[in-house]
Amino acid sequence: MSETNNQTGKLYAKLAAVTAAVKRIPKNGRNAFHNYSYALESDITDGLRDLLHEHGVAFLPPAVVSWERDILPAAEGKRANSLTRVQYQFTLADCETGELLTSCWGAEAEDNGDKGFNKAATAAVKYWLMKTFLIATGEEPDEGPREAQRPAATPRPASARPPT
Repeated sequence: MSETNNQTGKLYAKLAAVTAAVKRIPKNGRNAFHNYSYALESDITDGLRDLLHEHGVAFLPPAVVSWERDILPAAEGKRANSLTRVQYQFTLADCETGELLTSCWGAEAEDNGDKGFNKAATAAVKYWLMKTFLIATGEEPDEGPREAQRPAATPRPASARPPT
């Protein structure tokens, strides 16, 4: 049996408090080509930033564990694309105790230029945060809109958002 101190486990309580407080994030993004709406990564981070600060939890920059890029053959009338796959390690830290929680998450992105790695990073952050904090977007992927259980987060005006 390992010895624990009174600081162990505080991070989990703080994460539970953030999860309980986070609001539903609306799907403000729109993919016109494929005709679907999606939650923006910036809305998710905006919805969590103040809660993480309030509860003394730091989101540390993700570390790249591994990555690979495959060249996909050109489809008729289109250029060849590359498919980038990246494994990240995410870390949350308790600002009071220094306790850390790490976990890995993978993402992939297809791009015909040099943006595949950045697209995969955005997707990884977005979905890791959504799954870690049980963030709902208000509808199931296979269903139409439904009445949400929780109120939507109030989007910050563009002037209050940090530059990207």
